[in-house]
Amino acid sequence: MKNLKVSMKLLVGFGIMVALILTISLISVFSLLGIDNTYSDVIVRHAMPLNPAINVVGNIQAMRSETRNCVIFSGNKDKVREAKTALDRLSKEFEDSAQSFGKSIVSPDAKAKFTEAMRQYNEVYKPGAYKLVEEGEKNAPLAEMIELLAAIKDASDLVTNTMVEVSDLKVENLVQSSNDCTNQSKNSVALMVVILVVSVVIAVIFGVYISALISKPLGVTVNMINEMSRGHLDMRLRLDRQDEIGVMAKTMDNFADDLQNNVVGNMKKISDGDLEMNIELKDSKDEVSAALKNTVEALHALIIDDGGKVLLAAAGKDMSQRLTREYKGDY
Repeated sequence: MKNLKVSMKLLVGFGIMVALILTISLISVFSLLGIDNTYSDVIVRHAMPLNPAINVVGNIQAMRSETRNCVIFSGNKDKVREAKTALDRLSKEFEDSAQSFGKSIVSPDAKAKFTEAMRQYNEVYKPGAYKLVEEGEKNAPLAEMIELLAAIKDASDLVTNTMVEVSDLKVENLVQSSNDCTNQSKNSVALMVVILVVSVVIAVIFGVYISALISKPLGVTVNMINEMSRGHLDMRLRLDRQDEIGVMAKTMDNFADDLQNNVVGNMKKISDGDLEMNIELKDSKDEVSAALKNTVEALHALIIDDGGKVLLAAAGKDMSQRLTREYKGDY
């Protein structure tokens, strides 16, 4: 990681942050979609079927009322026909609601009870109810009518009780599914909180790590520059890195070596009177080496070339020799 370029380090850091944000976002989206699908399933499987279930119970109760009317108004053809018309309508509504309700029943036990109730309805209760209508139109004896009514009572009770029982089971399933949805929501929230906390921790750790990779060597470099500004050239960075900071550190170390060995070293030689040195310019813009080279050449010309000739001539009583160059300052 430390050998990656600084720009790449920053890109990696941002990439990790983006990845964490995308992870949290995707988990949130899929969690919400899962909860939405669960609630939709609850509504379709358990809530919506309760309406036809209520209708089924209401229809069978109304049908029982109309069959009693056939007994009460036996011999009154108008009243019996009204009861028959109502019975036709109610039986149609009952059968439609029962068909819709039956499709929503999943439990094998509930399905078996529902099937038996519908068998009792089709084979016992409905034929018996219409038999009561026929006998009521004929003004059959009351005793026979009551006997017919009693014969279908057990079937109607079974149908009613079964529909209520299965409806109650649907309500229980609805409550359980609602609780499951609530638990799923809580688990999703808990999962997102955990992922968020982990993501924040990872982001902080990675941020601190990248910050340390960049700021620590920069701090050492600034310290070295401060030392060099005071004329202290002994400090070296020696960073084993391949990024821009590593290149800068190597350049700084080379610059300090050059100052200490070439510039300061040659200046020490000059102070000792040693002018026999060959100073090479690094390029046409090398001002440091150029200034040092000019200094050495000026001293060499003054002390050895021009100055030496004049002094030697003067020592031989020849006062005609003059300096061939124009020297500045104390020279």
